[in-house]
Amino acid sequence: MTQKNNTPFRLSKDELSELLKLHNLGDFKYVKLISKGIESSTFSLFTERKSFVLSLFEDKKHNLKYLQEISHFFVSHGFPLTDIVAIGEISNKQTVISSHLTGKVKSDWTSDDYESIGFLLGNLHKCASTLPNTVSSIPFIWQLSSIFYEIQGQIPKEFQRLEQEIYFLEEEWPSDLPKGLIHGDIWHKNILFLDDNISGLLDFKPSYEPFILDLANLIKGIPNRNPILQNALLSGYEIARPISPEEHESINLMVYAKILSTILYLLKKSIHHPNRKDEFQTYAFLGLLKLDSLVCA
Repeated sequence: MTQKNNTPFRLSKDELSELLKLHNLGDFKYVKLISKGIESSTFSLFTERKSFVLSLFEDKKHNLKYLQEISHFFVSHGFPLTDIVAIGEISNKQTVISSHLTGKVKSDWTSDDYESIGFLLGNLHKCASTLPNTVSSIPFIWQLSSIFYEIQGQIPKEFQRLEQEIYFLEEEWPSDLPKGLIHGDIWHKNILFLDDNISGLLDFKPSYEPFILDLANLIKGIPNRNPILQNALLSGYEIARPISPEEHESINLMVYAKILSTILYLLKKSIHHPNRKDEFQTYAFLGLLKLDSLVCA
């Protein structure tokens, strides 16, 4: 095979070729690593016909058939998500091959950009509300404690306070907010633009949660919680789907939960990537400062 651009582990050319052949996607040319994460690794996959995105998952807990069905549902309704064209197994890892989305990540967002993603997200949630709850994953709020206790013995003492933060969230978590299938990981680096128009939403991780949780993930990335940009996001969203008073009241709590989730993710990465431990823990400490500033605001 098949090692290209310092791919950190070998992929079987025979397995790749067989999966491509099974789904009539063309003859294998080469593969190039995009990113290697804790949960999955992503590659650009090239055949003689076109390019795809290849994702390998580190465990086998994912219901890929369901993910394929839901992705296809939203793509068929005009949403710019990757369409899963093949499911299989490579190197004993669950594997999906998806369509390739064009565009680039933007570093500086305008009010128009926030209004556009708000409108798109509102329409996605409105469309999702027509689907039944068939998701069997652990609710987001329970995932926080699950991750914390998994890594508790390996994190600096400064982060032990997160246990109390999680208890607080579990006590305050509203149970009556409008729910449905959400994107699950929508933030600035998972949104592509082409000619100033949104052209793609990456890393679709559908889960059945309060709709406002998706908005909170975007809000936590707005520099200094700029009220003009946040209002543009919410205004664009409400053109498609009105936000209830209860949802408005829950926004700060949801942003708080998303910041805490990011801290836990960074701490987990610091354990899995000891050569970058200081880097990830530094970002986690910055997350603690954001938590404190949100409480004091």
